[in-house]
Amino acid sequence: MKKKPTSYKLQELFGLYQSGVLNKEEYEDLKSTILIPKTNVFDKKTSYRKTSVFLKKLTSKVLEYSTLMLDFLKSNISIKKVFNSILFSKLKWVLVIMVTSILITISVLYLTKDRSSPIEVTSTLWSFNADGYIDSNPILYEDVLYFTAKGRRLVAINTESGLEIWSWTFRDLPLKDPNVVNGVVYIGSLREGFLFAIDAKTGREIWRFLGDSSVYSRPEISNGLVVFGTDIGLLFALDVNTGREKWRFHGSSINSTPLIYEGKAFVGSKSSFYAIDIISGEKIWEIPAIGFLYGSGASPVAIDKNLYFGTYQGSLYCVAVDSGEIIWHYETEGRITSTPAIDNDYVYIGCDKNNLYAINRKNGRERWSFEAKNSILSSPVIHNNHVIIGSCDRNIYALNKKSGKLNWYFKTEDRITATPVISDEIAYITSMDGHVYAIDTKQY
Repeated sequence: MKKKPTSYKLQELFGLYQSGVLNKEEYEDLKSTILIPKTNVFDKKTSYRKTSVFLKKLTSKVLEYSTLMLDFLKSNISIKKVFNSILFSKLKWVLVIMVTSILITISVLYLTKDRSSPIEVTSTLWSFNADGYIDSNPILYEDVLYFTAKGRRLVAINTESGLEIWSWTFRDLPLKDPNVVNGVVYIGSLREGFLFAIDAKTGREIWRFLGDSSVYSRPEISNGLVVFGTDIGLLFALDVNTGREKWRFHGSSINSTPLIYEGKAFVGSKSSFYAIDIISGEKIWEIPAIGFLYGSGASPVAIDKNLYFGTYQGSLYCVAVDSGEIIWHYETEGRITSTPAIDNDYVYIGCDKNNLYAINRKNGRERWSFEAKNSILSSPVIHNNHVIIGSCDRNIYALNKKSGKLNWYFKTEDRITATPVISDEIAYITSMDGHVYAIDTKQY
């Protein structure tokens, strides 16, 4: 049995057909457009189009019968006869449906305008199972993605196919975030204090350096030097080709990643923030008691002679590169363990109290904030008009960078603590569920 139509609009349209206002072809044509399908907000273009078609056709009918009515009124027929006429009865039905449809259309437009729910991304180009959690920040080099899996295995995968090229381990030592420069992967160990140089194509060890304690920071490479910090507070600079020590700087526990900018290494320790001459290893300036930069994902960024960084105590700072003068600082609601992202106008930073902030980089005032469902430990990435961030609520979020509005999200099976990598519109996302996901962002 055919189901009876449940829409009162369809019933009224059927009344027009029965009364002879519409012929069968017109009835069938209008019936296909009058029913807006139940759809999510991402199909509203379809709804708009069908509603528009319906209104155009209905308006045409009203004009047709209005002309007939005017001709009818021009004759000397009495008003009573007009109101009792079949023609007026038919026109009344058309007017009722048109007014109803206009009201519904206005409601649809109002409810969906700038109120669309975010798109849930459910498809991937490929996914790779690393057979163990991924909490390190990946890095992309010449179409190969490098990261550590299960904290102990350095993995290289092809970004076109999502297939493993090689993997490398050393005495089952826990490893941190890799960096890749000129065909060499540099990575430190959390135990015994090694720094390794690995051939990026083959996965073979080139050299190793034994430091004094755990290497939490991602090694930074500049001026022929590999610069990294250790847990007991030494900042090392090694020859990039041989791994021989060039200089060391004594601070307190350095668990963050240094930034090399304009011939200086900027790094935060447990007690101070330093500017170090990259050639000599001498201190240029120091900001004492500013807070602790914690984790390999926490690093300063620089633009227009200013540094921006967050502390474990929850403060976001803007500091002058040349003098170390604090220009402004902003207090978040939680601890910061990540690196800010910067565009021409704003600084974007997350904290472990679930929030992502957009802060005016000139005056330190908040533009907007976004609240996830769990901690934000990864660093934000700016891509086109979006800020993309991972959360411990298992989601990657893409927000409009001007308004903070959530445009799309992708859900994994476990926490996301690492920073996504984006290249050629493809986002590479790592998760504690042990997978790498490749998502085409062009369609969102």
